Amino acid sequence: MKRAELERVYYYVLRNADPSLVFNRKVLSRYFNEKRKASNVDFPLFRDLYPFKLHPESRIRNQYKLIKSIVFINDPDTSCMREDCVDRFKLLTGLQSFTLSLNIDVTEVDDEPLETLGTCLEGGPGNHDESEPTLEANGVIIADAQAAQMMGLMDIGECADAYLFRVSLPGVKRDERHFSCEVEDNGRVLVRGVTTTGEKQVHRYSQVFKMKTHNLCPPGQFSVSFHLPGPVHPQEFTGSFGTDGIFEGTVMKKLQKQTV
Repeated sequence: MKRAELERVYYYVLRNADPSLVFNRKVLSRYFNEKRKASNVDFPLFRDLYPFKLHPESRIRNQYKLIKSIVFINDPDTSCMREDCVDRFKLLTGLQSFTLSLNIDVTEVDDEPLETLGTCLEGGPGNHDESEPTLEANGVIIADAQAAQMMGLMDIGECADAYLFRVSLPGVKRDERHFSCEVEDNGRVLVRGVTTTGEKQVHRYSQVFKMKTHNLCPPGQFSVSFHLPGPVHPQEFTGSFGTDGIFEGTVMKKLQKQTV
């Protein structure tokens, strides 16, 4: 499993949590990359739970880290867990269960790998700041976490004969030449487009602004895919992309014929 996918799931699970509890990408990178030493004895690390011998890492095309022997269970049995642990999970995340009912693929941006902060080769330290976050930095942490949750967030609704879905696509071009939405018979929806935000420099008239926080999705092509609860009629799909950055689509269900 890509480490970038683990990061996406982290932010997705904490989408309803208090923003002050959510780490930004830089702090999360420390969690994945750092090795245990005297200076971080109180800082939880990924390798405490997933030892390298059992979960070795490799790289895909020298870009993305792949962590082996990790699987997701979208509806786990919690009967073996202590009740206070389950209650604590619900309190921290704002969720009422461990079930992740939506089959959502990771948002992909072609121009820049998702793992650009603090990555390192095996045997060498990453470029990270080991100092504790200050109050001034907390605003950046919260903004970064909120931005990570914006792209690709979605809702699905249904009635007797149709499904409705809404996808959050801030900073995406609404031009039909650059944006498309495909719906398949089995209910799979594929949204493709181009983002225009996240530049390192912004030109306004004679001024050039160097962006500091880089919290928005980097510019380039992207795709988001997910599955509706059941089969549909693709030819009976209608969609609209509003100026508020929300793409909304409606498609008719493929209902089974009843025999007398």
